[in-house]
Amino acid sequence: MNKALQLIFTAALDSIRPENLVKNALQRNGNLMTIKDRSYLLNKNVHVIGFGKAVYGMALGVSDILNDHVNKTVLSVPIGTIKRRENVKFHSKYTIMEGAKDNLPDQDAQNAAMEIRNLVTRLSPDDILLVLISGGGSALLPAALEGMTLSQKLEIIKLVASAGGNINQLNTIRKHLSQLKGGKLAILSPSCNIISLIISDIVGDPLDLIASAPTVFDPSTGEDCLKILKDLNIDHKIPDKIKCIFSRLESNLNNKEIIETKCLNTIIGNNDIALQAAASAAQEYGFETLILSSTIQGDASQVGKYMAELALNVLQNQQENISNTLKQLDIEDHVIINLKHILQNHRGNLCLIFGGETTVRVNGQGRGGRNQHLVLSALKNLLQSSSSLDLSKVTFLSAGTDGQDGPTDAAGAWIDVNLVNHCVDKLDTVNRYLDDCGSYDFFNSNKFLKQYLLQPGLTGTNVMDIQVILIHQT
Repeated sequence: MNKALQLIFTAALDSIRPENLVKNALQRNGNLMTIKDRSYLLNKNVHVIGFGKAVYGMALGVSDILNDHVNKTVLSVPIGTIKRRENVKFHSKYTIMEGAKDNLPDQDAQNAAMEIRNLVTRLSPDDILLVLISGGGSALLPAALEGMTLSQKLEIIKLVASAGGNINQLNTIRKHLSQLKGGKLAILSPSCNIISLIISDIVGDPLDLIASAPTVFDPSTGEDCLKILKDLNIDHKIPDKIKCIFSRLESNLNNKEIIETKCLNTIIGNNDIALQAAASAAQEYGFETLILSSTIQGDASQVGKYMAELALNVLQNQQENISNTLKQLDIEDHVIINLKHILQNHRGNLCLIFGGETTVRVNGQGRGGRNQHLVLSALKNLLQSSSSLDLSKVTFLSAGTDGQDGPTDAAGAWIDVNLVNHCVDKLDTVNRYLDDCGSYDFFNSNKFLKQYLLQPGLTGTNVMDIQVILIHQT
């Protein structure tokens, strides 16, 4: 991969290493543990649970600080985590369970969720329950409502995702089909000292949605779920039994004070941290750098199109077109003004950075992920551009910080002029793979294209996605 892109992406990942995020958030002085402005007395009374792509590393941070006071631990982590970290050995008090193949809830994850449920329900009021939460936690804590099978729940979630449902919609549905999500885990536990350390993988860091919020009051209702199904035009595909469950759900408002009294929920890592680190790396490499947004959302095809248009407009210094394109991406006015100022006063190399999480409405049978789909859409639009433009000045990357883009072994993909030149007569092929939602299949179809996949493996962390546009002027 392009060296500058590699360094920028690596810097972003290094900044969100879970061990370090935990150590930055959790302080200890003798038998006193402090998080934010709250202190807790340690007396071999700490119990740890965790679920998500980053919790293995988070638990390492906890172990370094609190190991002599940790009593019992259950971690639910993605398949492959233990092998990837086989050089790290936890004490026998740490129970580590793998599941959620392809980031989908399965029986192994269900078994882990039941172990977690058993642990939290057996605590005393004075026990400290330390909850480690990160993206992927929804799939790794899939305790379905009693009377519903895991496969029935998964079918509903797949329908919502395939219809283009965003993470807010997905997790709202998940919470109402779960025994533990939406604050229910906190209600089940007798502990009055529940501390959640959270690495956010959702735009805006909404505490009530990250990993479907097992320790946060859920303000949503069954009516909200029914509206989501209707808005996505899939309500006719949902079994009447499920719609009846949603319609009968009572308000959770009575539990609000209980949950908020018991629980301290704190964000210790998010997309902003990764973007700032990426920007610092780009600046050290000699790029004039601007973070345009950490809240990119919407259809991956459209976002890819707009990012390609932005690169082309910057190449041509088309100020009005730049403004129009950035407004399509919901970039704030003051950021647009900053970019225009840079373009007027700087003629060197330029790095534009975005973060967030897009969606794909799945219409075909191909394999892919939102980042690969976004990049393939950008490639399409570059192929359609004027042949007089010097595309050797443009490189572009879109990748998930977790190392897994959809049900594939790629984190995302990237573009340079060699890829554009290779595909100059393959626009119809690109369109066909896009229509089939087969972005991974496209890049994986031959040796030359495969080098444009990012395949770092599971990174052990997760703060959504990052996009980087490099404009090489010198």
